[in-house]
Amino acid sequence: MAADNSSDIPSAPVRSRRGSVGKAPGNRRRRFILRLLVLPILAAGVFLMFKYSGLRDYLELPQCDSDHGKEWLSQALQPFKFNATSYTSIKTISSSKQEVACNAVLALPNGSIIAIDYSFYWSGNKVNMRYSVPLTGSKNPSPAPPAVPAQ
Repeated sequence: MAADNSSDIPSAPVRSRRGSVGKAPGNRRRRFILRLLVLPILAAGVFLMFKYSGLRDYLELPQCDSDHGKEWLSQALQPFKFNATSYTSIKTISSSKQEVACNAVLALPNGSIIAIDYSFYWSGNKVNMRYSVPLTGSKNPSPAPPAVPAQ
């Protein structure tokens, strides 16, 4: 046995996993659980940062003159095909946490104007819109109809 030198030289330990030497199994499990919690929270934070406008409907009512409020109004008026050229005025009639009441005067292509009363309100946890459109346009916006006395 003159050629058997392998027992004289100690061999280096073979690693089965990178970084597994000296780590307790509890640390790996804790790190895995932390990753499971932190990654979805970070993803949700990024989503909220870029898509807050989509969640805005669940947090607050739109203001009358905001872009979001004007967008809702134009979508509501599409079936009427007014093709309004511009908003002459937009006024907030009243505002609370439960309802925002508005009045808008729109200029139509034929030169007439039309006054529209609309409001945003909570229905459960969603924002809804209520509006009233007069049957005919006029040169001057009509005043609000008189209140009907309670009987």
